Amino acid sequence: MSVNTSIYKAFTSITEEIPYWLTEMFEGISNKKEESFTVRFGSAVFKTMRIEEIIPNEKIVWYVTDTLIHIPELNNKKEWLNTIVVWQLNTEETNIKIQVTHIGLNPDIDCYSICSAGWRQFWDSLKLYLEKGIGMPFKQDTAV
Repeated sequence: MSVNTSIYKAFTSITEEIPYWLTEMFEGISNKKEESFTVRFGSAVFKTMRIEEIIPNEKIVWYVTDTLIHIPELNNKKEWLNTIVVWQLNTEETNIKIQVTHIGLNPDIDCYSICSAGWRQFWDSLKLYLEKGIGMPFKQDTAV
């Protein structure tokens, strides 16, 4: 994805501003190596990630240490466990190129189509957040 933003803003958004583009249901530390954070998408879906590598303005690696995708379509509700998400940032002429690779998310697993659609949605949210300042994160249900 090519984004009209600064490398600093892209890096900061991925490492410190996750609630503004991914999900408001965020807890933990996402900007220091060996720290962990959890993102939730309602009560039935969560992912806990450990920061494996962080190179300022260049690369971020998340390792999934715990997960639950409790939706009826899936037999294996823990398919993200031990997968790796690699973010790479590069400066192009006037834009920033952001590449994300989810190692372990492949067509052979149950959640591939559902999870790929989710990544596209949050990818669009990140781009919108970086270019317009307002993303489309998952909103915590406030109904009682």
